[in-house]
Amino acid sequence: MKFSLFPKSYKFYDLFTLQNEQILKAISTLNDIFNSEGDFQKKCKEIQLIEAEGNNISRDIAKQLSMTFITPIGREDIHTLNVAQEALLNVIKGICTRISLLNHTDFTPQSKELIGNLHFMIEEINKILHLFLKQKDPGENVRRVQTLKEHSDGVLLRALTEIHRADLTPPDALVEIITWSQIYDRIEKAVIRAENLANIWEGISLKYA
Repeated sequence: MKFSLFPKSYKFYDLFTLQNEQILKAISTLNDIFNSEGDFQKKCKEIQLIEAEGNNISRDIAKQLSMTFITPIGREDIHTLNVAQEALLNVIKGICTRISLLNHTDFTPQSKELIGNLHFMIEEINKILHLFLKQKDPGENVRRVQTLKEHSDGVLLRALTEIHRADLTPPDALVEIITWSQIYDRIEKAVIRAENLANIWEGISLKYA
């Protein structure tokens, strides 16, 4: 049996790319749920499978990190990126879980816009990752993510205002408020985590420029 004094080199960047691809798949599927008719329960199950695969990749990153002495970037940076990408994927699944449990598919224009913004944010994050791998400045893409976050804040405020002003009578009004409050809460968390992930990638890019 051969023995080496040097640790095996693991391709963390490949794993981050695979992890990011799962996030893209999940948000694309979620966007389809909000904007097209069909079996949304089936699509929610697809997101659950995507999230499960993402969790496997996250565990693989953590395992390889514990076994690798020399890493392409700081160990803390790898851990931070891994946790941030996994958290974003988990909260996307959380949005789908909410609409699945509530069996709610009558989506508001504001919810569709918010999910669309989230989709654009994650597409920009994918570009940021690839710019980092090419050692290029992702600043412009990060600013797009931040602009989408600011716009989403305004949409969310209007959405919450409208559900409280909806022309419904009790108990329908209360059910509608509770339902949409829970859905919007998960969407808001996803938007926040997407912006956070973009900022993390930018920080690491600047650190290793």
